[in-house]
Amino acid sequence: MASAEVRAATFRLLADLPGVRTKGVTTSDGRSGIAIAADGEIQDGSAAFEYTIILEPKTYQLIGGRQVVKDGSFRGLGPGTPLEETDVYTAGWTSEEPHHD
Repeated sequence: MASAEVRAATFRLLADLPGVRTKGVTTSDGRSGIAIAADGEIQDGSAAFEYTIILEPKTYQLIGGRQVVKDGSFRGLGPGTPLEETDVYTAGWTSEEPHHD
């Protein structure tokens, strides 16, 4: 696993990319984090989304992510509607094969 310094430098690099911004957020389970956000849209232009990855502020470890409708309508869902939200509690390497239930 990369050190906190390497993770911080990596995410500062991401945050400096054109169209990418940072902001403070709270995960769905109430943890405070730093979000690195970027916008995207559906190919037909009917809706725009904000995609975020959420980092723990001191260690820069990934603690979540989300996709939210920003503009337009997607399958009847309007602006501000979360489409996907993920909370991460642990991450690491494994030698296990994927489990397919």
